[in-house]
Amino acid sequence: MCLASMSGFGKPPKKKKPNSLQATKISKRPRIDGVLNEKIWSNDSHFFEGNFIQLRPNNGAKSAQKTRVKIVYDDFAIYVAAKLYDNEPGKISRELGPRDGRGKNTDMFGIALDTYHNRQNAFFFMVTAAGVQLDMFNTPQNEDYNWNAVWQSAVKITKEGWVVELEIPYSALRFPKKEVQNWGINFYREIRRTREESFWNRVDPSVAPTFRTYVRENK
Repeated sequence: MCLASMSGFGKPPKKKKPNSLQATKISKRPRIDGVLNEKIWSNDSHFFEGNFIQLRPNNGAKSAQKTRVKIVYDDFAIYVAAKLYDNEPGKISRELGPRDGRGKNTDMFGIALDTYHNRQNAFFFMVTAAGVQLDMFNTPQNEDYNWNAVWQSAVKITKEGWVVELEIPYSALRFPKKEVQNWGINFYREIRRTREESFWNRVDPSVAPTFRTYVRENK
């Protein structure tokens, strides 16, 4: 499974080759508990450096905190592990809230999957530092929160920051019937206390109006 970066939900910037990564197939499903003690997560060098780029407050600047991510898959689902480093883990915001109704005082991590790789539509899965799930189907015109999928997530605060573990079953997605899957992907992180929002691949607000609306309306 090849995953190529999406630069937002509009056309990608010219002159920049998108990031890509190769997901590894596994034979044993990990336990989704926020504790990365399984063998598939044990080799820290297999986590890629996110090098997240800010959407705000300083669009285009490097994120102030390090993020590392790894993706694996089997015949049932894809699995995501993220290490969200924070130099002040005691200040990570963790306000509780209802599903799909994100709190105003919480850190977040999310993944967007453009399964048809058309740079127009994406399935968005997010989880807060308090463990609250949010999901939506994003199009150039709209974010559909009526779309609700069944997936698993777990988070854990650590002395280095916090950890996210996700299981997204294929039954929660739609994708082409091809032997080789080539999906668009992006990762999102919010550090609430500094109002920083960043993406693995830079999002240009001028080509992502629906995501800009989503962020503004949920402040």
